[in-house]
Amino acid sequence: LVTGVQTCALPIYPEGDVSEINQEAAAYIKEMLGLCEENGIEVIFIKTPVSGYTDEYRNANRMFAQECGVPLIDYNELNDATGIDFTTDFLDTVHLNQNGREKISAHLGKHLAANFGLESRSRDNWDADSLKYDTIVSRKN
Repeated sequence: LVTGVQTCALPIYPEGDVSEINQEAAAYIKEMLGLCEENGIEVIFIKTPVSGYTDEYRNANRMFAQECGVPLIDYNELNDATGIDFTTDFLDTVHLNQNGREKISAHLGKHLAANFGLESRSRDNWDADSLKYDTIVSRKN
């Protein structure tokens, strides 16, 4: 991925108005955040778009990011800005297809360039990596 910016997934379980964060996963993420801080690495949390995203999940993501002091980009709230279309940009209910990946990557790249001073490398390996991913996914279906 991008040098100096780390991403990870956070398992969340529904529970009332705010979904419950998996505490074991949260502990590992906090440990990684400590290592990133020790090594001068800035971290952002990214929530990719999924169908069925609820207020409970949104609240859990926001609260965890706030608790960790880490900025959150929630792409479930940026469909207008990214142009994500749930009928054309997904392989299934949670995985973006190539078109969706390009939309999110373009938005994220602009955000990282504007806020972290990173240079665009959007086409360096994208085509080959995207083709490899699509080939693997098509074999599984």
